Amino acid sequence: MPFETTGPTSIEPAVLRLIEQRGRVPFVPVTAATAAAARKVPGLMETLLSEGPSLPRVEDLTVDAGGHTVPVRLYHPGADRTGLAVFLHGGGWVRGSVASHDAYARLLAARSGFAVASVDYRLAPEHPFPAALDDCMAVIRWAAERCRADGAARPLAVIGESAGGNLAAVAAILAARQGIPIAAQILIYPVTDHDFDTPSYGAFGQGMLTRSAMENFWDLYAAGHDRDDFRLSPLRAADLAGAAPAFILTGGLDALRDEGEAYGALLEAAGVPARVKRYEALPHGFIAMEGISTTARQANDDIVSALRDLHRPG
Repeated sequence: MPFETTGPTSIEPAVLRLIEQRGRVPFVPVTAATAAAARKVPGLMETLLSEGPSLPRVEDLTVDAGGHTVPVRLYHPGADRTGLAVFLHGGGWVRGSVASHDAYARLLAARSGFAVASVDYRLAPEHPFPAALDDCMAVIRWAAERCRADGAARPLAVIGESAGGNLAAVAAILAARQGIPIAAQILIYPVTDHDFDTPSYGAFGQGMLTRSAMENFWDLYAAGHDRDDFRLSPLRAADLAGAAPAFILTGGLDALRDEGEAYGALLEAAGVPARVKRYEALPHGFIAMEGISTTARQANDDIVSALRDLHRPG
């Protein structure tokens, strides 16, 4: 499996200050009663990214998911768009939205030339598993039809961050089984398993993303389901045949580092091309940090390059 590491091993000063600042704020478990209030607290995307670049057109639409509709915000980079990327935001399946990740979706569209469909999937605890996954699959099916209508040369990618990376990884498995053509899956520090006893959890489980936070999120999202189900823990999948080639980004200081890298190895063992790149001195959430970290900016440039490579001949 192609495995790369990049960036300095020492933490950039602004990133260190951010980690220390976040470490002083105790995690308060989210409950059914407090979920709405928790979502009003700005996350890293809102805190660190500006409004994002302007685009020729941004439209809010809905996709039919059988019994309900899924809100989608579609970012058009221009008439010469080269493909379509479905973006699945992070937030532990409990927080995050199209609005919270608006600047990042704009960034992806503007830099890559791909149209970006950002999905406002349903959140736990009001809508536990498999609601979010069902919503994402409905949008991916819609996106595949849109690519077919645009012409065979327009590739479809799925990009997911953190919990969205979990949804993207599972969606790539399901898409392969359902004959939905996905050209690439880009998994940004994804959740791939329910094991909290990995070395990276042990080393960094009190950092930007804490073990207690992830335990809380899992409890709300999985809600009594078997966590060994690959639709919750893709690292437990027995059959990955046909899944889209993967680019997996991990942070060297992230509690989710080990499970993301293990998933890359599992894909490669199943014959799925998988490239894993670790950004050594970055914590969870680093794609929002490009304004304070040259390594984070490199990570976003790498994501953009991975998209652009889908449209290059050969």
